[in-house]
Amino acid sequence: MTRTQKLGLCTWLPEDPVCLAEVNDNFTRLDDSGGRALRLAEAGLVQLGGLMAAQAHQGGHAAYANMQVDAFRDSAQISAYAGVFYRGNCVELLTAGLQAVKDNYGEQIKELFGLEVIVPTTPFPVVKLADLYKALEEEFGYTVDESEKGDLTTEAERLSYDWVKKHYGHEFLFITDYSAEKRAFYHMRDENGVPQGYDLIWRGVEITTGAQREHRYEVLKKQAEEKGLAEDVKFYLEFFQYGCPPHGGFGLGIDRLTMLLCGLSIKDAEFLFRGPNRLTP
Repeated sequence: MTRTQKLGLCTWLPEDPVCLAEVNDNFTRLDDSGGRALRLAEAGLVQLGGLMAAQAHQGGHAAYANMQVDAFRDSAQISAYAGVFYRGNCVELLTAGLQAVKDNYGEQIKELFGLEVIVPTTPFPVVKLADLYKALEEEFGYTVDESEKGDLTTEAERLSYDWVKKHYGHEFLFITDYSAEKRAFYHMRDENGVPQGYDLIWRGVEITTGAQREHRYEVLKKQAEEKGLAEDVKFYLEFFQYGCPPHGGFGLGIDRLTMLLCGLSIKDAEFLFRGPNRLTP
């Protein structure tokens, strides 16, 4: 059984066509304390993943294996303020999911991992990337070369947690207005060429990237060509040739959520860890 199945999510991948599979116990090989802790983490994420997937479908969305959520709405609603709309969906799913984890497993997580499950208040703070770099320099003395300011560095990501706690008393932070050079070709851009997307940072770690996606074939093709990808994504572009509705979405890192929720390393948070020195099993 895959980790995706364990999370109770529908998977629409051709090689893995399963839906809402139940959790089974794959941790019996571990000692009692380690096995219990990992089973609890898994159970908590089942609650989170299942609830989020259910909410996504109720909202007319499609939940994919990696918690990718595509929200198809009419163009008027999207153009009104797509960024707020998609960030709002992300916030609703996270707060509802964390509330469910807290209600069902909060005491056990505190007992085993020594961490409180904190349900965030809304709305989540939002800051433009350029403004964040300016604040980090003024308040923490952190500087980076101008060539790096189109994206978020690892150190800036970490410091963003200190910044958002200081100014908002919050653990989550949306960062917007990245450089088009640093974002995916399929991210829609505004009239100034700024991608209509964001990263969501939790406790100094990126857990989500989301955006309104480009649905206009000619624009999408041009942006792919700019990045030298026209031939590589030719099959992808074909889907847009005869029209595609305005849409957007976000991908949520379940392994990172587990890691941060339970204070684990990423190797312990993943069901089957993959890394440079471990490809099998």
